[in-house]
Amino acid sequence: MAQRGAYRPRKLLSRSQEAVRRTVFVKYIDHTITEQILAALFGSYGTVVDCRICGDPSNGLRFGFVEFQREEEAYSALLLNGIIIGMYPLSVSPSRTAICPINPRFLPQSEAEWEICSRTIYCTNISKIVQSSDLKAFCEAYFGKVCRLKLLDNDKRLTNLAFIEFAEVDAAIAALGCDGIFAGGHRIRICPSKTPIRSYCYGIACAGMGVGGD
Repeated sequence: MAQRGAYRPRKLLSRSQEAVRRTVFVKYIDHTITEQILAALFGSYGTVVDCRICGDPSNGLRFGFVEFQREEEAYSALLLNGIIIGMYPLSVSPSRTAICPINPRFLPQSEAEWEICSRTIYCTNISKIVQSSDLKAFCEAYFGKVCRLKLLDNDKRLTNLAFIEFAEVDAAIAALGCDGIFAGGHRIRICPSKTPIRSYCYGIACAGMGVGGD
């Protein structure tokens, strides 16, 4: 039993180290660049299995992680170092950490929930002065009817985050086109949600469900 117990942590560590070697670290990501755009760019060097963008969308110093299926693909992607996308040349280097996985219990569990995800957006960098009613009124005025909205107040951050589920996919698409819009003095980061809104989802546990790591 002792041997089995000692083996499992080493095995998990080995898998983590393998993931690190398959991952590149990207700096100076322009606020107009989405995870989809970044993944498409790096996809020319191999199969991208995960892509996360983190940081404040109001400045050009955001960073991200791109994980490939194979280690040699990550090595080849280092050739993208210095490429200009948006307004900044990217800095691409080997990552020292792996991408933190999303808690599986938050992911869609049915076809219906996958459909809900297609109508749901994840927003970060929301001013503390913006209330749920303000956010809903704004979204319905410019994008379309909102079915559900969950505004999460994070005491450890200067800004809040939110999940917004629209009645129609077109409304969510319209909202995604306004990524970087100013509200309450802050540039709001808008991206597709990887999870539906759940009644038990709250706080920091939700923070990785949109961009992951944001």
